[in-house]
Order: sequence, then structure tokens, then C-alpha cells
Amino acid sequence: MQFGNGLCGINQWVKSNGKINVVGNVFERDCELIDLEKEMNVLAKKYNSLDLVLHAGGSYESTECTASFVVKNGIVNRCKPMVKEIDEISKDRVMENLYKALGMRF
Repeated sequence: MQFGNGLCGINQWVKSNGKINVVGNVFERDCELIDLEKEMNVLAKKYNSLDLVLHAGGSYESTECTASFVVKNGIVNRCKPMVKEIDEISKDRVMENLYKALGMRF
């Protein structure tokens, strides 16, 4: 998964309280669901206590949910979309990432 400084990325996606609630790109273009599933399995095995649901959108920032992943007890289950659409990447998030990349405060 990409944890860089991309403007639409999910940079610093785990908050200090351990909660995860973020919308953004986790890979560059041409990412397939199998690639995402492989990476989720790496995380699930490394962090056995990880408990999350990830909704994957379509190609190039499409908001149509194409699959959902449920991660619990070190196991990743890929399933049919649990939601029809996912949230769009907010303009505030893009600006926040831009400011961080430039070393400035948002």
C-alpha cells in the first residue's frame, strides 16, 4: 500500500486513538482488486488485531464500490460490495495533503 505524500492518498490513515476512517487512494493507477487483497493480507497477518472494513472503488477514483474487504482476526475476506458508493476524496483532504507535502500547516 502506498503511504507516501500523494495528494489523494490515505496518508497517515491511522489516527493516534487507533481509529481508521479515511477516504483516499491506496495505490497508483492500474491497481487491481487482487493487488489490494494481497496487501490487506500482509497487514492482517502482521497486525492480527486489525479489525476493519475497506470499500474499494472502481478505476480512477470512481465512487462506485466494486468490492468490500472485511479484516478480522488476521483473516481477509473479499466480498460483494457492502455499499453502493463510497465517499469522494474531499477537497479539504487534498489541500491538507498538499500543505503537508510542502511542509506547511493547513
